[in-house]
Amino acid sequence: MIDNTIEKISNFKFPKINGLNFMKFINMTKVSKVSKVSKVSKVSKVPKGFNGLKSSKAFKAFKSLKDLKPTNNIKYNKLSSNIYNERSSVFIKDIKKKSILNNITKYFKNKKEEAKKRYTLNDRIDYYKYVIRSLKKVNNTECLEKKLFDGKQGYTIKNIIDMVTKIGTESEYGVIFLTKINNKLDAFSIASKIMPNTTYNYKEVLLMKHITEEIIVKKKSRHFVMMYKYCVCKKKEVDKNIKIVCINELAHGDLRTLMEKKEVIIHNDIITNLLFQTLISIGSFHNLIRYLHKDTHDGNFLYQTNNEKGYYDYLFQGQHYYLKSCGYNIMIYDFGLSSKIDDSRLSNYSNNISNIPTDYINICNAFINKQMGGWGMYEDLPNNEFCSLVKDIKISLNEIRDIQPFYKDERGYFKYVIQTVLIKYSRNGLLLTKRPLNVINIIPFNID
Repeated sequence: MIDNTIEKISNFKFPKINGLNFMKFINMTKVSKVSKVSKVSKVSKVPKGFNGLKSSKAFKAFKSLKDLKPTNNIKYNKLSSNIYNERSSVFIKDIKKKSILNNITKYFKNKKEEAKKRYTLNDRIDYYKYVIRSLKKVNNTECLEKKLFDGKQGYTIKNIIDMVTKIGTESEYGVIFLTKINNKLDAFSIASKIMPNTTYNYKEVLLMKHITEEIIVKKKSRHFVMMYKYCVCKKKEVDKNIKIVCINELAHGDLRTLMEKKEVIIHNDIITNLLFQTLISIGSFHNLIRYLHKDTHDGNFLYQTNNEKGYYDYLFQGQHYYLKSCGYNIMIYDFGLSSKIDDSRLSNYSNNISNIPTDYINICNAFINKQMGGWGMYEDLPNNEFCSLVKDIKISLNEIRDIQPFYKDERGYFKYVIQTVLIKYSRNGLLLTKRPLNVINIIPFNID
């Protein structure tokens, strides 16, 4: 959910980092007046068809991804233009701009370079563990309570974690709050998504839980956003629109905002790297999670910056591939419209397999300028030479759609992506198949 008109997250002007009087800074960041916590108002009747959890046993049993049923009632969304829907990226660049607490934290020793390192995979995982420890008294069935911050309504969970500032506008898919963990100096370093308890929202939460615990923490991939905690309130009297809370890490922005930076998109090597990472993130989602995304627009790919130098090692079907670092890490996000790629015994299997290319083809439009029919902000950037290359890639990705026997499943198609895109269009040592000296990750990222 992105609202480009939102400019106010905080009204005060932050001091410079150098020479900062730290106690003065702490005093500046305190919320002036917090009212007594009040109970959420009751709703008279739970709407018909409410998708609540039936019992604690059912809740526990549903934790496993294997219990998720394939989603057959969502029409595949083929994007043809640059459209932000209400499920767009929630971790917008403005959060980082307005919250200097991201850069001034005890955890990262108040150094800009240390803060930047935080977005390496190892430090992301360390910070995840730190947040988990900070929230150990918050269980997964907690309910939100109303709380006032400077006269404006927010929410709290047990006065341990506060949802302070609303970002963007509310929709059927939820609302985002800039969030702080009380008594922590790096308070505003996370965001919370507050949602109704619907099938799609709950599915997204379970997918993110699985991705965080089984993929990111185990260092199988760097191309996903981490979820620190989630809560599903089961009290009937609580407003149905605030039943689910998903507490996530922040990103610096999304692919759309990144492709609006002229200092980035004038460099063909950098945007080719971004394109390759985007395709790899889709392949990782298909192959590791066995789901189709079905909503691959440029608001659903987030990025973080880091200062790693060298090559990332990826492993696919026994072959190592080495992708050069570029200062940005692309992460696929927002799985509410996704559906399972199930085994061939299910009736929707053939249809899902034939739709695998669409996830890859749609997002290519983000790398094509406006003049050549893409989603770009500028008429002539990226330059036409690069845009022509991306159009050729789209043609290659689409050609195989009608030759389905060539690829039997999502892994077969990703092998085709490697051969016809990643290897074919690699320039200036961007992608290597021979191990270089400066490999960043000890454990290869697994795309199987």
